[in-house]
Amino acid sequence: LNARLGVITDNLARFSGQGLSNVEALVQDSRRSISRIEEAVTDLSRNPQRILSGGDGEVRQFDGRARR
Repeated sequence: LNARLGVITDNLARFSGQGLSNVEALVQDSRRSISRIEEAVTDLSRNPQRILSGGDGEVRQFDGRARR
């Protein structure tokens, strides 16, 4: 048990240093991603035409004239 305890202590010390900061960065990135996904879903639920028409959701009207 004492032999294993040394290895466990070393690994725990390593994790609590660099490993823990990596986990914190991952959590922050995940929160930002989830926030962006929530915004996109909210925008889509407010204006589902946006998928079809693109942009602000207004369907462009043309007068039928030939364009150059």
